[in-house]
Amino acid sequence: MAGIGSFTGLPPATRTNFAYLTGSAALSRKLLLNVAKIYIQPREAPAQVDAYLCWKCLVTKRARGVIDAGPSLQLACHTVTLISSVFQGDEYLDGFLQNAAMLHGYADCEHLLIRAASPGDEHARLVRHVREHPGAVYLNLADDPGLYEVWNLGVRLSTARYISNANLDDRRAPEHLAQLLGVLKSMAEVDVASTALRISTEKNLAWADSADCPVWFADMGDQVYAVSGLFKQGPDGLTARNLPHCMPLWRRLLHARAGEFDEKRYGPSADWAFWLRAGRGGTLFHFSSSPLGLYLRDEGSYWRQDPTNRRFDERIAEDFADLAVKGGSLNAQKLRRPLSQDISLALSLLREGACFEGIARLLNAVAPGPWQSCSDTAKVLLNEVALRFLGCGDLQSTVHCLAQTDGAGLHSDRVVLSAMVDIVHQFDPTSLGPHAARARRTLELACVDLCECSGEPGGLLLLALLARRHGELAAEQALLQQAHDADPGSFWSAVQSVYRYIRPLHELCGAVSRISPANHLDRPAASYHVVFYPHYTGNAYQDLLYARLREAGGQVRGTSDEEEFLSMAPLVGLSNILHIHWINRLFTPMAGKSREALKCGAEDFLARLARQRQRGFVLYWTIHNQISHESCDAAAEIAFRQALYRLSDRVFVHHPLVASLLDWLPDQHKLCLCEHGSYGVAAASQVARSTARQSLGLGQDDFVLTHVGRIRDYKGLGEYLPVLLDQLTTVPRMKLVIAGRVDSPGVRQWLQENRHPRVIVRDGFLSDEELTACMRAADIGFLSYSAILTSGTLFHWFTCGRPVLAPACGTIPAYVLEGWNGFSYRDQESLEAVLAHCAKLPGEELARLAYNAQTTAAQLEWGMWNVGARS
Repeated sequence: MAGIGSFTGLPPATRTNFAYLTGSAALSRKLLLNVAKIYIQPREAPAQVDAYLCWKCLVTKRARGVIDAGPSLQLACHTVTLISSVFQGDEYLDGFLQNAAMLHGYADCEHLLIRAASPGDEHARLVRHVREHPGAVYLNLADDPGLYEVWNLGVRLSTARYISNANLDDRRAPEHLAQLLGVLKSMAEVDVASTALRISTEKNLAWADSADCPVWFADMGDQVYAVSGLFKQGPDGLTARNLPHCMPLWRRLLHARAGEFDEKRYGPSADWAFWLRAGRGGTLFHFSSSPLGLYLRDEGSYWRQDPTNRRFDERIAEDFADLAVKGGSLNAQKLRRPLSQDISLALSLLREGACFEGIARLLNAVAPGPWQSCSDTAKVLLNEVALRFLGCGDLQSTVHCLAQTDGAGLHSDRVVLSAMVDIVHQFDPTSLGPHAARARRTLELACVDLCECSGEPGGLLLLALLARRHGELAAEQALLQQAHDADPGSFWSAVQSVYRYIRPLHELCGAVSRISPANHLDRPAASYHVVFYPHYTGNAYQDLLYARLREAGGQVRGTSDEEEFLSMAPLVGLSNILHIHWINRLFTPMAGKSREALKCGAEDFLARLARQRQRGFVLYWTIHNQISHESCDAAAEIAFRQALYRLSDRVFVHHPLVASLLDWLPDQHKLCLCEHGSYGVAAASQVARSTARQSLGLGQDDFVLTHVGRIRDYKGLGEYLPVLLDQLTTVPRMKLVIAGRVDSPGVRQWLQENRHPRVIVRDGFLSDEELTACMRAADIGFLSYSAILTSGTLFHWFTCGRPVLAPACGTIPAYVLEGWNGFSYRDQESLEAVLAHCAKLPGEELARLAYNAQTTAAQLEWGMWNVGARS
């Protein structure tokens, strides 16, 4: 408290480091960490606060039962951080600030106005602007570090998801930011967006008066381009085609992947070099042909003031020339800084609160190659830094994780998140002594960074897990609840990627969701009479679902006879239940039946089901699909499903994520969780890999990718067979096994026309023993659904201890944890990248994935009829 004072009027215009702000949302944790003196003149009572401060001070208090008086505070949520270097800005500042204030969405921006030892008279005008716009921060520096170091400082201080530099002598159209935001929000694959520019030689020309200015890049249409598009071939060789130019918008996460602007090496072209470095990592760029920026072409500008600056472009061309070839490999030898420089940069970022970026730099410093070649002294230093700041005294396991995930089609921020999950799972505050508090704070700050700049719940979930590691279960609950309530779908897709099944699904569901996770046996088992429809002979799912109830004396029978099901009489003195599973028979085209006849049949089914309910049956329905795979009338089926939902007493889903995937659900009040169980881990484990391979004629050193099960068109295998064939060509030790009845005419024809000596097809029904052998013989199981809600085959693969390669659809993302028990893909291109990566994995890494897959299966239970439990 001794450091808190008061002032009136303007903050003093001294050449010292200070910040001036007027809005509570502008007072970030990063300013508190980095600026010794902060002048605050609040315009109104605080309404929003920094995310870290809110979660630490408010959420934890509530979790401990402390209720804060007064209005509740909200998380500060800045959309864009604008970074402006204010140096000798007297001539431009008024017009610049006026132009900035006119931007659509400016009120949601964090505008860092960084005045770096400027000799100009900008102080009073900056103060006035901050008073009028509470999202702005005036940051005064005692020394001038240079333009790009000012930008780097702004990046480190940013608390927004997107960043743009805002130069004093340039102007923007009011819709400039909004349009570029729309691009980045709608195109997840793009990291940098920019527009064509109007060009002027007239200083302080207002945007409204610039319509007659010539336009740069006017001949280009809207397009997405890769890194090769940043070059052009001139008469003297490669030169810059810096399309992002002077006012792009980019994702803040890009700095975790590509580092910072390097003015020392690349001078006034450091921005072009940064985009090239980002492009080497796979970044894509978007260009809009609408000229929404006004660039002042000034011969006295920073770039043009020294003719020798051209040498920096030559250095960039030399460092990045391999990227100039369109479609060329991005895996050429990367320019590396000295290890000491990487460690120094990582330390600086960690100390200044840019902790996600700092962890990324630290992992980059110990990536394979540099790690193996660095001295023992350097390894000791790196491990000491990791111990003090991350609570992880041995980085080798993390480096291993980084190496194995690199190349799997994942952005490096995903890799960093995975490494952070590893670190938090191993975090032991009791063994860290004096380093525990600092390490925890570093990880917490990194989690908040991730929340802010990704918009995904992984960071908040990691905060919850970290609280759990410290025994703060009430705080964990509060954080989990907040993550769930913000976006239930994202929460359920991501939660086990962080928790890795140390908390089972039914426990998490009970903690945060209204979907009942309880078992549904609330009286003696012998008093139950359950009839289910339809009954598929040999269906392991149905056999295992009712096994416990049968074993405990309950009466369970299945029927595929619709007439029998709808006329069944309830048994006196028993709890009578009709349990409906798949309804595809009602909407599958049948010989001699029109769509109208099928619709009438479905209506009759509902009417008779309602009479059964009146006779005393309780109605259960398990939703297996979004809609039947071969439905002949989607609209009629959706109407039927809605009516069946309203009629049923309980409606079961295999995962809470289903509630977010079914857009036809009338509500969620009747939903109950009945997670898909495993198929018997112990029994599957008895089948040795070597024996299974021998039975199929596979070599022990082959890389085996296997697709099992009945092949129908909806499974989408035909779309991906050409990719698999290409991989067979490039990976000599790869074999593809396709086992199961081939009912898809297209797949059957393709296999006949594209025979390959390393494609093994077993077309026909598989017994349980044959199915287990095929799975145990594989290295990776391949799923190819074009649309799916729940995949029983996925759980069978996990039961057999095999990682999977699966499409990111339905509930699959909730179970397939990238690089932990499998990988996911989105399309043919991503499948090709991930499959190529998997084929290179060493045996020990495949074994780790297999162990984790079986760990996933081991926690799956058929919990619907747990004898002895109560609802």
